[in-house]
Amino acid sequence: MKKKMLAIFASLFIAGSSSVFAMGVGIQTGAGLGGYGLGNLSATVKLDNVPYLFTADVGFGTYGISLGAAADRWMANPKIGNSMFNWFWGLGAGAGLQFYNYDGDSYLALNAAFRVPVGINCFLGQKKNWEVYVQSVPQVGLAILPDIGLYWGVPFYLGGRYWF
Repeated sequence: MKKKMLAIFASLFIAGSSSVFAMGVGIQTGAGLGGYGLGNLSATVKLDNVPYLFTADVGFGTYGISLGAAADRWMANPKIGNSMFNWFWGLGAGAGLQFYNYDGDSYLALNAAFRVPVGINCFLGQKKNWEVYVQSVPQVGLAILPDIGLYWGVPFYLGGRYWF
């Protein structure tokens, strides 16, 4: 009897897990205004039932490279009229670490930022499991190394995700 109950429970868990564990994994690339240099490449993960989008990126600038991570909470993602497109906006936070060389001196920089992602996305394919999007993520932050100060940026991204 216990084996039957365990089998039923496992079957129900597996059957229900498709909606619990639906996730989109993808990449995005972009550049922008305000110290974003030559551009970046990011990996993204978004869970269907969790309103957060997670990113990890590497950036390439004139004077060095940067590593960063962010979590953005989507506040809205409604359809645009009767079209296949949706628009979205959210609030988030990010942190970055930069390694750069300027005037012959090497620096390590550390910062944290408040972000406001805004963009347009749509789903393609027969099963609607391919998502493409464009977005801008205006942000303002605090640099704490090598000096303390405010900074700003307006990066723009083009990306895509595949939903499992």
